[in-house]
Amino acid sequence: MIKNLRAILLNGGMLCILLAVLAMGAFGQAIKKAFVTGEMLMSVSATTGAADVTAIAKSTDATVVKSFPSLDIQHSRMTYYLRMNAQPTDQATLDAVAKLKLDARVLYAGPNKVYYPLDAVPNDPRYPQQWHLPLINMPQCWSIEKGEPNVVIAIIDTGFDVTHPDLKDRLLPGLNTGGVGTTSDLTDNAPHGTHVAGIAAASTDNGEGVAGVAWQNVKILPIKAVDTTGLFPQTALLAALAFVDTKSPQIVNLSLGSAAPADQPDVTDPFNAAIIALANKGIIFSISAGNDGPASPPINPANLASLGNPNIYCVGACGPQKE
Repeated sequence: MIKNLRAILLNGGMLCILLAVLAMGAFGQAIKKAFVTGEMLMSVSATTGAADVTAIAKSTDATVVKSFPSLDIQHSRMTYYLRMNAQPTDQATLDAVAKLKLDARVLYAGPNKVYYPLDAVPNDPRYPQQWHLPLINMPQCWSIEKGEPNVVIAIIDTGFDVTHPDLKDRLLPGLNTGGVGTTSDLTDNAPHGTHVAGIAAASTDNGEGVAGVAWQNVKILPIKAVDTTGLFPQTALLAALAFVDTKSPQIVNLSLGSAAPADQPDVTDPFNAAIIALANKGIIFSISAGNDGPASPPINPANLASLGNPNIYCVGACGPQKE
């Protein structure tokens, strides 16, 4: 058992701070796509019958592709992944969402939003260039704690290099929820996820590669959740969180996000609701808040931290001089 779950934030969970320190402004790039055209998510009460669900979907000329039970203890609602049958436009997708919202049986309706990686990948993997480690006093931390082998960090990202010498002994069997390749294919074409996993748990003091925050003991539960465009659709993220629910890691890292309309998150959004449900079960979430400082728009799911849940953390970024 973990001696003190909050102590993980000084070690395995320091990933949250470390990712922020390493972040180099990727979110500052123009975001061109907000959702997958012709795809929607709809939540209804778990007691809603299959015939009603089919009828609601048909009212927007859509077909039910997949269902996601809510992750709260009560399993109070079901979320359905709908795909429109015609060749829809973005506006037609939004019009269909608006129509779904008029149905009293629908608790939530929205397009299948996409999320973007929020941290850039540096080119130099050598420890002398890892200025962030002394900046957050990791050498002093390592003199106190070098991680525990029963601590697991689930990383939901673009994929992972499972043969990397610094990672191969850290990775547990994972899952690909993005629909590209087999469910066991964790290939990282970014390679964003490989970098994130290395920050967290690259084998340290082994004479090669980089130093991971968690030294040599913490394990990574790798989950690939990108589609063919390299983005994270909500459907893949919901499947990823459902997998997390079956494995019960202590920490989940999400170095991804999308511009949100407000600082206050929509708690009826199924992705947000799934994070809240898992946080309520005791899982710590480390979520990137973007790297543009005061100029950054509200970012989801990082804005969930505004709810005051003690297990949801979000962070920004700083440079070598703490700028």
